[in-house]
Amino acid sequence: MGWFGRKGSGARRLLKDGEPGQGRVVGIRVRSEHHLDDTVTRIDEYAVEVAAAPAAFTAGVRQELDPVDVVRIGMPVAVRHDGERAVIDWATTCRGRVGEVSYLDAPPPPGIDDRALMLDDVRARSRPARVRVEGASSTTAMRGLLRAVVLDLSVTPEGEATYRAQLAIGPGAPFYAAHLPGIGALLPAWVDPARPERPVIDWPAAAIADPGVGRAPVALGD
Repeated sequence: MGWFGRKGSGARRLLKDGEPGQGRVVGIRVRSEHHLDDTVTRIDEYAVEVAAAPAAFTAGVRQELDPVDVVRIGMPVAVRHDGERAVIDWATTCRGRVGEVSYLDAPPPPGIDDRALMLDDVRARSRPARVRVEGASSTTAMRGLLRAVVLDLSVTPEGEATYRAQLAIGPGAPFYAAHLPGIGALLPAWVDPARPERPVIDWPAAAIADPGVGRAPVALGD
C-alpha cells in the first residue's frame, strides 16, 4: 500500500489525536521509487523506539519530515502513539511540518540502510578508504535551478598512498549525514581500483560512527 489508503489515513489521524509521548529514532531506511514518467521519489522510513506504558515498543513509520536535514540516528523525538503504533510529531520536536505519512507493517532494522546509494554493489567491487574534505564548491545547471556540491578530497585507500580527487555529491550529503562533510572531516569511503578518481563516501557508516544529534547541517559551497 502506498502513502494513501487505510494506513495513511490512520497514521494521519494518529498524528492528530494520538497519545503524546517521547521516542527515539533507532533506524532509518531510505529507498527510491521510480515512476513511469522517469521521475524518482525518495521514500524515508523510520524505526522509532517509544517509551510508553505499560511497555516500550518500536514502531515503523514512513514519513515526510520538513526540515529533514536535521534528522539524526539516535535523536529524541516527540511522538503520537496508541500503544502499538506511532508517528513522529515533528511540529512538537522542532516546529517542523509533516507531509505524507503511513504505517509500516514492520519497522526498519536498527541503524541506517540507504538503498538509494546502492552501496552493496560498490562494496563488492571496491576496497575501503578514508577521505578528508579539503574544500567544497557549488555549481549550478538548468539556469540555476539545480545546484550541485563538489567536494575536494584527499583519498587514502587502505594500505596505499594518498591522492587528491573531486567528488560531486548532488545538492549535498544525505539528510541523516548533513552535519558531516565540513572542511577537515575524515569519512569512510570505498575506491574501485578501476576508477580511483571516483571514490564513494559511505554516508551511512559515517553517520553511525558520528550521529551528530543536535548538530546543524554543514553549509557547503556557499
